[in-house]
Amino acid sequence: MKVLLAQVLFWMGIRVLSSASTTKLKVTIRSGGATIPANVYKVWKPVYQAFRSQYSDVDLKFEPVGPDVGMRKFLTGEYQYAALNDDLSAEQYANYSDFQLFPTFALPVSIVYNVPEISQNADVAGTGAPGRSYNNLNLTRETLIGIFNGTIKYWNDSLLVADNLGLAEVSQRIMVVVRKDNAGTTSIFTRALAAMSADWRENKFLPFQDGCTKTDVPRKWSPAMRVACVTQNLGQAFFVLNTRYTIGYVGSSEARDAQIPDARLLNQGNSWVRPSVETIQAAMDNASTDLGPRLTGSLVNAAGTYSYPIAGYTYILMRKTTMKNCTEAMELYRMFNYLLENDFAQSVVSDSINAPLSDVVLKQVKEHALEEMKCEGLSVSELVAVATSIEDGSYDAWKLPVIIVCALLGAALIMLCFFYLYIKYTQNRSAIRNTFVIGLNIVETVTKSIGSLPTVSMTSSNNSKTNTHDTMEWAAGMGVGVIKVTGGEQFLVRRLCLHLLPETMQWSTKVMLVRLKDKLSHANVMKLIGVSFHDGKWKLINSCPSKGRLQDILHAGKYHLDAVFRYSILSDITEGIIFLHKNGIVHGQLTSNSCYIDARWTVVVGDWEQFVLHRAQKVQFFAFENLYAEANAEQLHEPDMANFAEYLKSLYWSAPEAITRDASEIFIVSNPDKPADVYSYGIIAFEVFTDMLPYEEAMEYQATSGPIHIITAIKMDNLRPKIPPDAIMNYSHVTNLITSAWHRDPHQRPTFMDIQKLVRVANPKHRSIIDSMMQALELYALSLEEKVAERTRELEKLTKNMSRSCTACFLLRSPISSLRIDRGARILRLEHNLLLGHCRFHYPCGCLISHRYCHLIE
Repeated sequence: MKVLLAQVLFWMGIRVLSSASTTKLKVTIRSGGATIPANVYKVWKPVYQAFRSQYSDVDLKFEPVGPDVGMRKFLTGEYQYAALNDDLSAEQYANYSDFQLFPTFALPVSIVYNVPEISQNADVAGTGAPGRSYNNLNLTRETLIGIFNGTIKYWNDSLLVADNLGLAEVSQRIMVVVRKDNAGTTSIFTRALAAMSADWRENKFLPFQDGCTKTDVPRKWSPAMRVACVTQNLGQAFFVLNTRYTIGYVGSSEARDAQIPDARLLNQGNSWVRPSVETIQAAMDNASTDLGPRLTGSLVNAAGTYSYPIAGYTYILMRKTTMKNCTEAMELYRMFNYLLENDFAQSVVSDSINAPLSDVVLKQVKEHALEEMKCEGLSVSELVAVATSIEDGSYDAWKLPVIIVCALLGAALIMLCFFYLYIKYTQNRSAIRNTFVIGLNIVETVTKSIGSLPTVSMTSSNNSKTNTHDTMEWAAGMGVGVIKVTGGEQFLVRRLCLHLLPETMQWSTKVMLVRLKDKLSHANVMKLIGVSFHDGKWKLINSCPSKGRLQDILHAGKYHLDAVFRYSILSDITEGIIFLHKNGIVHGQLTSNSCYIDARWTVVVGDWEQFVLHRAQKVQFFAFENLYAEANAEQLHEPDMANFAEYLKSLYWSAPEAITRDASEIFIVSNPDKPADVYSYGIIAFEVFTDMLPYEEAMEYQATSGPIHIITAIKMDNLRPKIPPDAIMNYSHVTNLITSAWHRDPHQRPTFMDIQKLVRVANPKHRSIIDSMMQALELYALSLEEKVAERTRELEKLTKNMSRSCTACFLLRSPISSLRIDRGARILRLEHNLLLGHCRFHYPCGCLISHRYCHLIE
């Protein structure tokens, strides 16, 4: 808050100053240091002064006193920045953590010489064509190092003559001209020599910038050389120009100004190159462009065909966050931000045979140096932005709209955040409140279904196949039961495993449980109601399908189902599993016991929540967990082979690739996938179209080893239920579907979308189960009507025969005891004794006929 207030007051002060007086703000920037970039900085001064002339009077003072003096005056505060040609030492970085270097451009160092025999027609620095020259001195890296380490002493040395035929007759001694003072050119040059040759480094000639003593004794140069010590770049250049048979190293700009020829060097790419903007740019491109936080890097001995090997960055040293005078800090920011990008300022760099910074390097300079400048805790870039807007008069124009827009955007963002939090709260409110836990006012435990429709054969009207099946026994055991609550509504309850109890549920499990309860609803999927505590245990509550389990319907022996009915069963199961898979839910334990028939004779898929809840809880899933828990406990204590066999038989529907063994060597299914559901569906389809339980025919396994060997054969020997021949003949489409669904390779099994298409092709009428049941009722009613009509015709015939035999009597007035029609119709039955006595009294002759007639009626 204090920083923001200070920033606003600073801006207001600038505004007051700019409006109160037309006098330009005077700013003086003092600096100095390296001599190599001095020519560029000298020209940059009027360029920047012209840029700022409308708003301020800027006085830029740069003194080319050398990097040592420049560094000393920078430390004392006399200079706002210093010009250096080399990186700081580790000690300096440790002592001055606020110091920041950044490059301004890259410069080459030329090898200048004065050999009259080959200098007459030579090209001066900055001129001439690229490549090897027959007029200029040509130096390999070996001959260059040999001259400056004293091993090559004469101009007619055979190594020099090999590349310079004009030196064959020059027998004079070579004089090497070096800088007396500490110099950036010396540092760049010796760094290049060290990079070119291991011999240079082995002779302890590490990179240095030391010069000579007051008595002109070289501090580090080899004593084997004939050395001349000279001060300053121009002094070195003019010494070479005026002294024959000399060679030295000078900044290329100074060499050009002195009109001295420079040598061509053989680079790492085996090409002859000379100093130029192009060869320095090539070196910059081929060297590493990632300068790191220090913003320093090396260009010497760079790879590439066109790279000049003796080049380096020239640097500016500034204080990044501790400047006290914010006006000076803002001017420094403006100056370098402008000069490093302005086309004219960069052309000055190129004209001096130097290379401007590449875009990649310039971006690093702006991001890690200029944009991070601070003064009194304020961002210098922000201060400059505000001051610039005040100077050009745009501050008042954009300030109010921007403030309003920012305020509106901020308010909108806050509202969006609150709205997002509200949405997340509403989405998870049920999980937060544990609304999935419900209380049930239980009246009784139900053992039978609420009743089924009267059942008839759907393929025949034969009376012998007609049955009435009112109720189905609900499954007992396995943690499954049915309860009736107040109001008569029934619910299916299943015991929760210990990992999913509400008090131990993870947040992800609660969210998933709420999603399954509130969001997932489908006609062919059993509805999840919630979780409730019943009979001393936590139970999962589902809607109760009133007709019972599909397995009971299929194998009760009281239902006669036609093909359409069977196809409708498969279609309903397919729709339910497709819905689950689309919602990312794998069933994992699909059997005919987990499919139920509701009041509308629709198949609903149940027991689908277990696998997805275990995954949400991040605990191990076991298919048929309640049976598995009992089987596992029995293995540890006293085994009950009946319960163990019941658990193993439940795995008959499981895909072989999903069946593994636990630590107790019990078969388990713990990681099912969608193809495993397809396999289970194939087993159910087998049941639907054969009215057989899986592996009823596998008597050799049952007799010898029991279910455990059947499962072993399923997994290892590709054992599958045997499809009866009549099913293969009558349901060829389904036979193909079944065999493809339980294919050994999971990838070869069809998806449920494919199964849906196959079922529709096999059952083009596509009637639902309720439609099939309604048709059955219609056929049943029609058969009743036909029977009533037949009995009525028999009654009429008997009445006529009796009238002929007893024309004179009052037979029709005799008592009729009952009229009965078999199975819903009623038939006349005469009282035998009264009728027989009446006939004998009035018509003795007709007694025999009457007796026979009465007998017929009986």
